[in-house]
Amino acid sequence: MPTRAGRSLHIALALTVGPLWAAGGGAVGTALGGAVGRAWPSASAPVTPTTPAAHPGPGTKATAQERYLTLPLRGAFGVEVVAPAIRQAVETAERKQIGHVVIVLDSPGGAVADAEAISELMHAARDRVTFHVVCTQAISASVWVLANAQRIYVPPTGRIGAALVFWQDSSSGNPAVDQKFNAALASEVASLASSNGHNPVLFRAMMEPEVPVLVARAADGTTAVSTSRDVPGAIGYTQVHSGKGVLSLDHDQAILTGLALALPSEDPAQIGPLLGIAGWAPAAGDPGRRIAASVASASTRLTDQLAQAEQRLGALIERLNAQADRIDPLIADFNASALAPPASRLGAIDALIAAYEDYAKLTKSYDAAAAAHARASAALYEFRRVKPPEIEAPSTARLRTDITDAWRRAKEIRAQIAPRGARPARPR
Repeated sequence: MPTRAGRSLHIALALTVGPLWAAGGGAVGTALGGAVGRAWPSASAPVTPTTPAAHPGPGTKATAQERYLTLPLRGAFGVEVVAPAIRQAVETAERKQIGHVVIVLDSPGGAVADAEAISELMHAARDRVTFHVVCTQAISASVWVLANAQRIYVPPTGRIGAALVFWQDSSSGNPAVDQKFNAALASEVASLASSNGHNPVLFRAMMEPEVPVLVARAADGTTAVSTSRDVPGAIGYTQVHSGKGVLSLDHDQAILTGLALALPSEDPAQIGPLLGIAGWAPAAGDPGRRIAASVASASTRLTDQLAQAEQRLGALIERLNAQADRIDPLIADFNASALAPPASRLGAIDALIAAYEDYAKLTKSYDAAAAAHARASAALYEFRRVKPPEIEAPSTARLRTDITDAWRRAKEIRAQIAPRGARPARPR
């Protein structure tokens, strides 16, 4: 009776499908960071001012262009923070002739794929709108957004940086940095940051360990960011980061390094006076807030639907394994009844047949749940506009064939035991 083959196949099925819902399982990339820049400037680069130049005043017909919309991005990249918010904000800004998009960023990080999708949209639109980022908390994957902003601001309690992409080591359970992959991402992010007027050293240090950051001071009060203490003309240095781990900046450090301008709070209304923009005002209704809330709500709903589908798959795997565990002793009971009276053998085989039928029904339920999971996954990743992970729930077609063959063989044996006997009531 081919029950062993069916059981072995089912165990393999459980192991294959498991990573779909197991948190942190397998060698799956856990994306927690980001930033963009070219090669580091030489440690002997001249000392230069770090205070950004003032924004030019509005032109004679630029009243609409000096308005802004506020786009609050709060939560994790890949859940609440996803690319459609940027796309809709840019489309609205262009349609309503709004010149500035102010992103109020409060995120601990999240999925690199979503950070990169947002980065692409911001990069493509930077000649049409000006991006400002107010950093309440801009950690990890947030650095992709910072690299694409023309202006960065930090309120008193703001934090920036600490963007490290790592892969989970499934054999030990400990995170291990993939240095080559991380260095490549850091180079891309630093290049992008540099193209927007930011110091690439800072963005590399946010993503790569062992990159020290110092601020050199010249006699005339100007400063420059360096990775060593050999800047010509420097009369002193302030160490911002020792190089242990990756760079994270608090409010004062972000100002000192010239990465950001100080704001009294996260209110975007304070940006205009700081830059000398006379016509700075929110667009009518400030539509960005509505866009952010709508996108975050839709993304969270789709994420929850996928999580529920994964839980359903997990529950069915557990039921299939439990049913397989019940079948083994039933087979043993039937084999042990070889010399028993036909009535005793009949009860044993009927119990086994009933167990096979339950197992076959569960495989059909699993197939339906796997299809629902695939639909939920497709809906979520299509909304986020990122590539879905290359993990698919395997088909149970072979498993159903094996169990059906075993069930038929059991019925043949039953017919041999009691060819004309009525089948007893189904055991409970």
